[in-house]
Amino acid sequence: MDSISADASRILLRKIQAAVVVHNADTTILMCNHAAEILLGLTEDQLKGKTAVDPAWHFFREDGSMMPHEEFPVARVLKNRAPLRNFVVGVHRPGTQDDVWVLVNADPSFASDDTIEQVIVTFSDITELKRLDRERESYFKFFMLSTDAMCIADPFGCFLNINPAMVKMTGYPQSELISRPFLDFVAPEDRERTALEMKLQVDVRPSMNFENRYMCKDGRILLLSWTAFFNRSDGVTYATARDITELRQAEEALRQSESKYRLLFENMEEGFSLNEIITDSSGNAVDFRILDANSAYERHTGFKCSETIGRTILEVLPNASPVQIEKYGHVALTGEPLSFEYYSEPYSRFFRVRAFRPTPGRFATIFEDITERKHTEEALQKVQKLESLGVLAGGIAHDFNNLMSGVFGYIDLANEMSNDSQIKSYLTTAMSTIERARSLTRQLLTFAKGGMPVQKVGRLFPFVQETAQFALSGSNVTCRFDIADDIWDCRFDRNQIGQVVDNLIINAKQAMPSGGSIDMTARNITLGPEDHPAISRGDYIKIAITDQGIGIPRENLARIFDPFFTTKKHGHGLGLATCFSIVRRHGGYLDVKSAPGEGSTFFIYLPASTNEASELSVNPSALHQGKGTFLVMDDQEVIRSIMSEILKTFGYNVVCHENGREAIDFFNAEQAAGRAIAGIIFDLTIPGGMGGKEAIKEIRKLSTAVPVFVASGYAEDPIMANPAAYGFTASICKPFRKDELARILNAFMKPG
Repeated sequence: MDSISADASRILLRKIQAAVVVHNADTTILMCNHAAEILLGLTEDQLKGKTAVDPAWHFFREDGSMMPHEEFPVARVLKNRAPLRNFVVGVHRPGTQDDVWVLVNADPSFASDDTIEQVIVTFSDITELKRLDRERESYFKFFMLSTDAMCIADPFGCFLNINPAMVKMTGYPQSELISRPFLDFVAPEDRERTALEMKLQVDVRPSMNFENRYMCKDGRILLLSWTAFFNRSDGVTYATARDITELRQAEEALRQSESKYRLLFENMEEGFSLNEIITDSSGNAVDFRILDANSAYERHTGFKCSETIGRTILEVLPNASPVQIEKYGHVALTGEPLSFEYYSEPYSRFFRVRAFRPTPGRFATIFEDITERKHTEEALQKVQKLESLGVLAGGIAHDFNNLMSGVFGYIDLANEMSNDSQIKSYLTTAMSTIERARSLTRQLLTFAKGGMPVQKVGRLFPFVQETAQFALSGSNVTCRFDIADDIWDCRFDRNQIGQVVDNLIINAKQAMPSGGSIDMTARNITLGPEDHPAISRGDYIKIAITDQGIGIPRENLARIFDPFFTTKKHGHGLGLATCFSIVRRHGGYLDVKSAPGEGSTFFIYLPASTNEASELSVNPSALHQGKGTFLVMDDQEVIRSIMSEILKTFGYNVVCHENGREAIDFFNAEQAAGRAIAGIIFDLTIPGGMGGKEAIKEIRKLSTAVPVFVASGYAEDPIMANPAAYGFTASICKPFRKDELARILNAFMKPG
């Protein structure tokens, strides 16, 4: 090629926009244009002299594999002596160290001898086209293989294409959907809303998500969740649909289950809370935050649920011990459940707390209010304790009374018969001391199962008011009364109930050493089966006695009715125990409510009576005179002796026997001989022999008119409370004084 021709060729090459490289017959590069320099990343000087099969070149096929030299475009033209058209090849550019895709056309230039003189190669950059092709191919694969239904719609909302997943989901083949409006397949009740959403997408928001019900070919209705994009440039909408029918059904079932759970959760009697663990830097549980709680938890703790959520256990249960917190931590970390009892000081309630771990790092607590159960257990334990101790106390009182009967009687006789003033003074003092001892044994008997009340129907008021006022006589304490006008009648023992009121009023007075006021109220109440843990259902008179004193510490509150428990320096601990026993023997209950610094209230529950009130009898009091034979039966010699002496002072001849059998034999013999018996005194119980209970049956077979009195130092047996029901004329408790025996004889025997 001459110089003119070469210059012309260069000018021509520069004007050509396609990249051009000229090779000679041995593939050596002779020249190139600027477009080739840009595309290949090398200058013409760097390209000249290199061959088409130079190792610096890296050509690769469309599948990414390396292309051997014999397949290079120039090598193909030289071998085939024919042009190469539209050959796609990848080229790694050595200058820029990147890859480009090029479309190659190569033409041979022949010499006059028909040999190839040059190969002129033109190529263009199709890298971007290849990328788009790959994206189209990837999209198509994604479109065809996606498990989500996909569709393409034209500007009028008609299907242009659908993928196999949509065919499978809806049951419609592609041929039945293409060119048909999308809205034709939307459930009628959703079409208007869906049309508005499609219009909103076109006019305002190209991308949007919505749900609607879609009609399938087999009649099924699916709930589909759509994600759609409207391409403004071509007016085409691309959309994917996912079947959420089962998901929504599961969500609805879960919602209903949650609703049922919440209903159960909120109506549980037990308080429930869900908590998360709070740890320190060492991973040790230090507290727990409450995540959820029900209304019962609110009732038990006193915190509203809105205030409880987010708070910690130590804030809600301020007096929870470190041991309990440690137990909670053990549950939260190990999953081992625990159970313990908890007393809430601010609310004076007992709870059984159960804790378990539903998921790691969290645990649940169930609070069961066992306050009433605890009170019931305490009441039962109290009654059982009193009954057990009552047997002991009654036995001691019985034996003590028998022993005291002789002492009591002889001192009484000695005092009566003595003319020495000094001796009479000593005897009077001794008698006074023994009277106090007798008072103590009577309290023991009343506290014990003995001391059966002699009950008669009557009105408690104004008797109770008068008793309270008398107990406060001369003190700096007053009593205010609030008594209902319609208080029911009650069957009660006047002396014993008076003792209860007297004791409670004196205790209230002593609780206010600086003076003050006591409030007494009385109301009629009707209790149901669940109203009080220790009282059966029925009608009661409820008397409340409230002081303004120092109150009772909680540690003492459970023990105040225990016998021999006292906080008083000179107390013997029988006062409240006796009161409790008396009220229980009346079929009622004695209760207390107190707190330090808040005073105390004692509640007396006494059963109401439907019988008409009767007058309470008053024992006559006068000296007794009699004559004839008086039969005495007692196993204690000292008692037989003193009874004999006392009865002799009344004018009787006295015959004594140790047991009931001997007494019956004597009575039978006297009656057979025609000698009358003026009266009989039987001891109620004779260890190892016949006592008064058995003997009276035999006596009454022989005589119904003879007065027979029963005496005992332990009035456990109901005979002492209701002697007439068992054939006796009357009863008298040991020890008794001479004038007490005189009064009972005057009441039931004709004067001698």
